Amino acid sequence: MKKLLIATLLCGVQQFAMAATPLKLCVYDVVGAQGDISTIIKDYVLVAKKWDVEISSKVYTSLALAIRDFDQKQCDGVVADNFTTKKYNNFMATIGAVGAIPNYTIAQNVFQALANPRLAHKFNSGTTYEVVGYIPYGFAYIFTKDRRLNALPDIAGKRLGVMEADPSQRRMAQKLGLVPVAMNIDNLANKFKAGEFDLVPVPLIAYQAYDGKTILGEKGGVANYPLSMVSMNIILRKGKYPVDFGHKSRSWFSQQTPRMIQTVKNWQRHIPQYMFYDLSKIDYPAYDRLISQLRKEFI
Repeated sequence: MKKLLIATLLCGVQQFAMAATPLKLCVYDVVGAQGDISTIIKDYVLVAKKWDVEISSKVYTSLALAIRDFDQKQCDGVVADNFTTKKYNNFMATIGAVGAIPNYTIAQNVFQALANPRLAHKFNSGTTYEVVGYIPYGFAYIFTKDRRLNALPDIAGKRLGVMEADPSQRRMAQKLGLVPVAMNIDNLANKFKAGEFDLVPVPLIAYQAYDGKTILGEKGGVANYPLSMVSMNIILRKGKYPVDFGHKSRSWFSQQTPRMIQTVKNWQRHIPQYMFYDLSKIDYPAYDRLISQLRKEFI
């Protein structure tokens, strides 16, 4: 009985020590501290206090710097896209694979279901990292400076910007007869402006963040065909928070899904309707078959 009492007291002291030490969170938001991702994290910080977990956040507009500081242990957690966080947790990366989630209805169902306790093991990467949250970031759409590139024969041989950390995009490019050009979130705008690729799949927030009207010009546009669902994941390094915090945190983010999906849909309103264009309907069956093949290959 005495040993059990001592163990209980020590556990309580440990939990108090963890709660008393603020978790430092590196938050990537392409828009900055006033962006929608930052806003959600501010709400999250307030909610975490109710669970006796103090969180301090630092916002980055450079993804590379946020990841660098996390890897160098200057922060205890990071908020970044599912392609970049693949090295910390592969499960959330599969959600962003091309064709994995085809529409917002299914996206909302998936993100809400992620709070299921039976999936807890999917978010734990050994004893090192845990995914404690996820924020829908919208579908990736093809942006181009030439909207005439709307049929398979037209895009053959063209250069497609692909995320360095997402092999499904490279495979998609190759199967469509495109030339994949490696990029990342930090350099895609400059590479696109410099003409290093002809097409690039990115979430709609990119139009607002990178001055899409100027980059795409009068002849450019956004192909109205969603490719993959991007999410921003909250990754924590284990050891500085209570063991039940991960489940509480994921449950909160799942409950916020309808609000977050609506935020993503609102980004589309920043894009003039005339900027959207349809792909050739003749090629739709081929695109759908390709998406289906990639879904089976990467999930």
